[in-house]
Amino acid sequence: VWENPILDKLAENPIIINNMIFLTSNRYEQGQTGEPTLYAYNILTGEPIWGIEFPRDNETHAMLVNIVRERGSFSNSNSTIPLVLNSTQKNIIGAQYKEIALIETTGGSVLWRKRVAIDVGIGGFLESMLIDRGEDKLLVLISDNDIITLNNKTGDKIWSKNFSSAGSLSIYFWNQKILVKNGDENSLTLWDPVSHKEEWEYYNENVMTSIGKSEGLRRMD
Repeated sequence: VWENPILDKLAENPIIINNMIFLTSNRYEQGQTGEPTLYAYNILTGEPIWGIEFPRDNETHAMLVNIVRERGSFSNSNSTIPLVLNSTQKNIIGAQYKEIALIETTGGSVLWRKRVAIDVGIGGFLESMLIDRGEDKLLVLISDNDIITLNNKTGDKIWSKNFSSAGSLSIYFWNQKILVKNGDENSLTLWDPVSHKEEWEYYNENVMTSIGKSEGLRRMD
């Protein structure tokens, strides 16, 4: 139907959201020219729409850009998408940090960009959910060990919860709540990201079967 050459040899990871194709281009090796970039293309014509660069501090600054997956799929009806920017200053101890950026998809503008304390690996996997509270919208993010709630308009942190010391964990969205499975303790806990409270906790003395993200809760023996 169409074919369009990509001039950036490091662009990869095509993701389709609505009628747009997004590509990320990362810089993680010294000597790689250019800047980490997010590209947007029209899926119907293949024409480039825009590109956003995220300039590095210097050539030893490695940065990986990843689109945050929305709960359930990469398709949504929102006009914005969140990114996680995973930065490392090579040969500098402790110079690692994460940022969340919210991108307006029509024109490619960065609405906000904030540093966050969240446990995200090199792959930058996060999953997001948007909660509408009338005047305010909450952007809720989960990783393997963290829950963080941000003001979707400003990016300011509202609440966070870290489970890094809790053993083997799996964190899932369920309706507009967050379910935390602790494999070591054989327990399930339901958290409310709006009230920031634990709603209930269930312990099972027997074997707990797996929880499928797409299937919801399975039977527990």
